[in-house]
Order: sequence, then structure tokens, then C-alpha cells
Amino acid sequence: MTDIVTAVNAMAMEGATVIYPFYPAGVQHIIATGSTSYTGIIDQDTVLKYPHDQEGQTALLAEAAMLSVLGSHPRIIGLKGWSGEGIRLEYACNGPLDEYLGKITGLAPLQDRFRWIRQAAEAVAYIHTKGVTHCDIRLENLLLDRNFDIKLCDFQGIYRAPNGQILEGFSCESIKYFFPRPNPLHADQKTDIFALGTAIYQIMQGHEPYPQLDSQRDREEITSLYRAGHFPSDLGVEFGGEVVMACWNAEYDSADQVVDALAKLEAAVESQVTTWECSTRRNSLAPLLVSFIRTQSINYSHNRLQVSSERV
Repeated sequence: MTDIVTAVNAMAMEGATVIYPFYPAGVQHIIATGSTSYTGIIDQDTVLKYPHDQEGQTALLAEAAMLSVLGSHPRIIGLKGWSGEGIRLEYACNGPLDEYLGKITGLAPLQDRFRWIRQAAEAVAYIHTKGVTHCDIRLENLLLDRNFDIKLCDFQGIYRAPNGQILEGFSCESIKYFFPRPNPLHADQKTDIFALGTAIYQIMQGHEPYPQLDSQRDREEITSLYRAGHFPSDLGVEFGGEVVMACWNAEYDSADQVVDALAKLEAAVESQVTTWECSTRRNSLAPLLVSFIRTQSINYSHNRLQVSSERV
């Protein structure tokens, strides 16, 4: 804590704008700090998202309104209420997906990765049916609940009401999730689907597109590559490579199509694993091997599944 105070005081002396953390009544500790708000734990089921200052209140009001429109859904973080201090939200106790993946060694089990990308697509498909465009889909906004299932959060995008009214929270995608377009302020379903493609790529591949390029320092180069349609092609078909490319190339008209494509892919891989299981039944090591294949990352070379009875 002393180091933090020293660093903050140094920033203040240099003329930088400093927002000092504070704790509204009931907040035990802060678990996340955004550009305009904090998120603090109230209890094992609830967090409070509250603004740094009065200017951040507008974005939180927009988020509360969008969550009210979305209502209850298994893939959406739950809204528990609004107070003068901020919005009370469901607590996804296993945190952001990017943080979780950063803590484990190697890739997550293949079945988990397939489940997460499908659930992320389900979340996007659902919000689009309600007239909500997220505008900031990325792994930091895909939370894991106590069952390690996906909950999409941070709704400060755009809501287009049936009567034509528009509510904006003024979010925008980070550069590697950003669909190049003439008007960078415009957002729609296809810009969300593009960002979803990047999220799928990162979950399945274990890193962002062009990991050698820094999102801040190399912004112009990343934008130029995307604008020219030069996307990474190193993700195998059976790992969702074709789905990702279709997201990036704006080939899907809706996120429902992404859900369908991923469900078919997941079923095909599951069928392949099941076939492999059947081929091992006469092997005395079969139970051990089946357990391994279903709980660990399937071995692969050049992003191609290596599941063959000839190797057993």
C-alpha cells in the first residue's frame, strides 16, 4: 500500500490527473479499476460498480438501462439494482477470462475452450436480439462464474429501442478487436461479430492476433493490416479457424450464425474424441487415456488434432 501511495503522489506532483480509490459503504475491497469506474466486492454474490467521479455516472446509468433491457440470461451478468453510489451486479467469482488464462500453464482444456467460445457467441447473439450492441467485446469483459461459465459484462455500448430512440454509453473496441470502418464511432452487429472473432481466436490460440505487435505502439500497423484484410491464418479449421475468418471478413449476418457454426464444430470434435474412446476399449490403459483426453488439452501439432487409434 505504501508503494501505491508513493506512486500516486509522484503522479500528482508531475501534474497528472489522479483519481484516489475510495470505498462506498459496504464495499470490502476493489477488484477492478476501469477508465471511469471501480468494481468492489460487497459480499460473495454481489459487487458494486461505481464511478471515479460525477462524470462517470452517465456511463453507469446507460449500463444499468441496458442491463434492464437485457433482463435475466445465463450468459449475461445480472443486474441487482441501482443506488446513488452505483450499480449492484452479480459477482462472477472466477474473474475475467483473460486473467484466468494467464494463470494456467499452456492452453486450457479443449472442451473448456469450445464451451467458452460457444457461450461468448450465445451472449452476443442474445444481446443483439434485444437491440444492444456491446461495442467492447474482449476477454476482459468475459467473466467466469462459480461454474466457470461465461458471463458477458460492461454494457456501455449502444441500445437501439424499438421506437427509434438510441442510448449510447460511448464504449469502443480495443484496437485488435476493432473492425476498420470509415466512421470509427459507428457500431452495429457486424462490428461486434468482428470483435467476437478476435475473442474466439485468442481463446483457442492462447494469444491475441499479431502478438508481436503492441496494441498502443503499433496501432497504425494493426489497423493497416486489418483494413487490407490481412488476418492471422494460423488457427486450424478444427479449432475454429474458418469461423474466425468469417467473423473477421463480415461474412455472418448475425451472431446466431456464429453460434450454429461453433455448435457444429464442437459436435464434430466431440464425435472424433468419442470415436477415439471406442477404439481404446480393448486397451487396458483406456480409462486413464479417456480421462486424460477429456480433462487436458488435446495434443496438437501445427493446430491439427492428433487423436488417432494407431497411436494408442
